[in-house]
Amino acid sequence: MQSLGKRVLLQALVTFLFSLGVVYLVLYFAVRNVYIHQMERTLEGVSKQVFSSMYQVMKRGWKREDLFEFLRSIETSYHETPLVVNVYRGEKVRSLFGDVPEPEKSKEVLRAFKEKMKLSLLRENESIYIYPIGARSECLRCHVNAKEGDILGVIEARFNTGAVLTTMNRKILATLIFLLPINILFATLLAYSIRKTINKVSSSLRNAIGGLSSIEDIDKVSITNEVPYREFKDLERSIAILANKVKEIAVDKSILELETKILEKFIVTSELVNDWRKYVGKLLEDVNEIIELNVIFSLFIEGDTLSVEVFWLHSPSEEMKNFSENIIHREVISRLPVTSLSGKELIFHHHVHRENERLTDVEEEMLRLRTKVLLLEKPQLGGIVGVGLNSELAQDTYKHTVLDAILATLINVIGSAKAISTHVQEVEFYAMRDSLTFLYNQRTFWELFNYELERAERFGRKLSLMLLDLDNFKVINDTYGHVFGDTVLREVGRIIYEKKRKADVAARYGGDEFALLVVGAGVTEAYSLAKRIKEAIENLTFIAEEDKVINVEVSIGISTFPDHAKNPRDLFILADNLLRKAKEEGRSRLKVPSYEDLSKIGSFLTEKSIQILDALNKREIVPYFQPIVDLNTGEVFANEALMRIGKHRLPAAAFIEAAENLGVLVRMDLILYEEVFKKIKEQGYKKKIFLNFSPRVLLLEDFSSRLSSLVEGLGISPGNVVFELTERESVRNIELLEKFVKVMKENGFKFAIDDFGSGYSSFYYLKRVPVDYVKMEGEFVKDIVSDWRDRSFIASIVALAKGMGIKTVAEFVEGEDILNYLRELGVDYGQGFYFGKPSPELKE
Repeated sequence: MQSLGKRVLLQALVTFLFSLGVVYLVLYFAVRNVYIHQMERTLEGVSKQVFSSMYQVMKRGWKREDLFEFLRSIETSYHETPLVVNVYRGEKVRSLFGDVPEPEKSKEVLRAFKEKMKLSLLRENESIYIYPIGARSECLRCHVNAKEGDILGVIEARFNTGAVLTTMNRKILATLIFLLPINILFATLLAYSIRKTINKVSSSLRNAIGGLSSIEDIDKVSITNEVPYREFKDLERSIAILANKVKEIAVDKSILELETKILEKFIVTSELVNDWRKYVGKLLEDVNEIIELNVIFSLFIEGDTLSVEVFWLHSPSEEMKNFSENIIHREVISRLPVTSLSGKELIFHHHVHRENERLTDVEEEMLRLRTKVLLLEKPQLGGIVGVGLNSELAQDTYKHTVLDAILATLINVIGSAKAISTHVQEVEFYAMRDSLTFLYNQRTFWELFNYELERAERFGRKLSLMLLDLDNFKVINDTYGHVFGDTVLREVGRIIYEKKRKADVAARYGGDEFALLVVGAGVTEAYSLAKRIKEAIENLTFIAEEDKVINVEVSIGISTFPDHAKNPRDLFILADNLLRKAKEEGRSRLKVPSYEDLSKIGSFLTEKSIQILDALNKREIVPYFQPIVDLNTGEVFANEALMRIGKHRLPAAAFIEAAENLGVLVRMDLILYEEVFKKIKEQGYKKKIFLNFSPRVLLLEDFSSRLSSLVEGLGISPGNVVFELTERESVRNIELLEKFVKVMKENGFKFAIDDFGSGYSSFYYLKRVPVDYVKMEGEFVKDIVSDWRDRSFIASIVALAKGMGIKTVAEFVEGEDILNYLRELGVDYGQGFYFGKPSPELKE
């Protein structure tokens, strides 16, 4: 620890040295300025004296030899001095009497000739004075070509000030250096005196504190008897204030223990997020083991509803319920601002934790309420939480302090649960829906497609798929703008939703493409419905700029299970091919499959399968890497490994579905993992790596041990390996997945949810599986700049993830504007073409 005496000495020395420096600067510049000013006056006098001497000689009349003699005398007079005097002839004199030897005219001399004015200049180490010689009336007798006021010549006086100023500077420094030891001695004596005084006070205070045996003894502490200085009297008053504060916060030990025991019950678990009402009921039971509480209630304003949740430990009678409602209404609700109650529907919900145990009715004077208020800006949520307690407890001042702590924690716990619940509802909605048309999105469509196909197969029914694509939408969008284009898409979505049957599933598949599952319908029924939808869409009229009427056309492709294909992917490929064929044949058409179409789709699937199996046999499965960047620092945080196959390095989108149908995806993933880990070892890569994870690996009994051995053998830290849970395949046994993830996390591996928000499974994973990262669906990221719904969705995911301690990753970051929005919303990491395209090398 630093010595106070040394610090005082050091500060005193620094102060004295600083003072000497200031004195030096002040003296130097003051003397310098006086000297330079005096030099200017001296040079002016010399110039005038030279002119006066010249004038006296000229009055008597002089010859050219006299002029040369005069100039030599000036040069001789100042030869060994810092002073230099030069005399220059003007044009008028030169034209009459000719040239004489003189130095080259400087800019200042020429300026004096031109402006007919005196000049005083200060340059580095030199003072200059220039004196112009103007023609007088008596001069015109000889200088017949001049008129009064013309400049006949210029006298220039220069003085070298550098040597003088250098000498002066040395003398000032020598004087101050001579005074330096005196200053050091004075600083040492001052520091010693202060240190001695402080040591005396410290010793006195230490002795006084050593004699303390209780809080009251603090009042006896005194130091001014030893050192009667005003500053130490202030210290003594501060000690007295401290004593009073200590007395105020000294609380009975049993009260503190009671508060600690109660607050230990407030542990936030996943149960709170899943069912906060059940959590509060259990909390009421736990708290009653320590302190008697009759009831806990919460009141939240949500939209047009004023919702009151009343939690009872034991089952109350109807009279007791009405009695509690009246007290809550009178003591709490009636005191709320009128604006908070206007137009709100009041709803009471009673919850009983122990329904088999009856609650003895209590009188009104035996029930008192204490409450806390919570207000949240995002989401807009206002709430009150209160407890009902018996009158004896209500009169205990110390226990009121405990209750206030309970209520403060309880309002935060319940408020957090309500806020998370609100965010989850928003996230669930936007996870399933397209934000523009509110039809189902692509991922939800595929989940429902698989579900409906399984039902159709189970019950022996037909299922038709209808794909619709607007023919001229790109032209409309480019010509009239995205706002007008969005209006067209919303109206088309509305028509599809209104024309479909209740059981049918409508989705916006992407861009200007829509999909419709016609449940229980064959080709004929689907064709009839498609015709009605097509007519309704093409009868739509839109008014663009300058009252221009715009109409749209639509092409439709239809495929039916089991007539045309047996699985969702084949049905989709067939319908998509028919849709493209309708466009090629002139657009605004309906197409159903012919024998030729069915033959082509079978050929396509066969060729793809051969390509995949060939790549697997030759181990032509290689990883490409795309960087994941920390949005706060801009540094690479991780890389995602992406699968490429074959000589042409086909991306996963080109073969993933076919690989799943062939049942070889797990083998391909294992080969990819090996190649990734070898690449990490080869490059000495130390950051995190994200790997796609297929739930089918759960069927391999030794997968976790094989993977751990592989990582350990290559010296790779398991904490840097993050597996992305994908939704290509449903997980029918969630307990198996939970067990697997638990084992892997115990070994140090991390987990992420991929394409979060795109379907039901995302939230199911989040609820059941402890993940570390959430990778948000790129469909919600790419339009974040122009679509407020996407921004709201992202904000909801971020809030949900932060509430659960999970980091967020945004995909499809393709521009700086998207990056800036993601930073504002608090997203942790980003991935997309803006940071880098997939390549064979790991990015660092």
